[in-house]
Amino acid sequence: GCLKRYLLTSPIANIKISAITPLQLQQAVNELSETGLTRTVELFVLSLHQIFSAAVENSILYKDPSKKIKAPKFHKQEKRVLTEEEKAAIRSADYTPKERAFLMLGWQAGLRRGEILALRKEHIDFEKNIIHVKDNVIFKENTSEINHYTKTDAGVRDVPMPATLRAFLKTYTQSCNDHLFTTQTGEIATKSMFRRMFTSILNKTADYMPDGRKPNFTAHILRHTYATTLYYTGIDVKTAQYLLGHKNVTVTLEIYTHLKRRDTDVAEKLSAAFL
Repeated sequence: GCLKRYLLTSPIANIKISAITPLQLQQAVNELSETGLTRTVELFVLSLHQIFSAAVENSILYKDPSKKIKAPKFHKQEKRVLTEEEKAAIRSADYTPKERAFLMLGWQAGLRRGEILALRKEHIDFEKNIIHVKDNVIFKENTSEINHYTKTDAGVRDVPMPATLRAFLKTYTQSCNDHLFTTQTGEIATKSMFRRMFTSILNKTADYMPDGRKPNFTAHILRHTYATTLYYTGIDVKTAQYLLGHKNVTVTLEIYTHLKRRDTDVAEKLSAAFL
């Protein structure tokens, strides 16, 4: 659906197929690549190749103008964690209980955005001190739906609660009817509700940042900070994979290897400094 939309709204959509030039195709690809949607750009280019290849095969065109069209090379953005300034600001900022609950569940339990928004009171087990992760909220265009993980999904897991998170949730859940995060009318969280809440979180965090620095963290950065904390507290890779709900251990290994490599760099730099 997403790809179809881009094909139909592309600048080349209204040009006769026999009149389209390689330059126009590349410009259309470059324009789409500015959205940063890597996979969509790759599929867009693939679709162009298929369309024009079929046109040549069916004698609609004698030459394929898409032959040399390529998707631009994307540089994988370095994953970052919360800075010390951001952590200090988050501890001090004047959030609503709902905003603080979201932040703590991302940072101190490593839950994905959708997993946090799908949480219900019955998922929080204060006796065993764990959060049962079972569901995930998926945003559609203007609605939300809950995706129930199956027992074989890696997302199904029991995540331990640090003391600070447990104490906060104990109070917070008392004011919840069922779901921990709802709209003002009591419906499950929507995309617009989440956006408003997260904008409010960033604005309130900004008030406590030094030198007028702007926080620009995301829900995923909270989760990546949790993953990094697991590494530094000595949690092994297989346990980290389970706690993060990674389907494939290579995703967890990528984080751990990157951090290990960074540790080595620091050690080498320090050794060189004191020679």
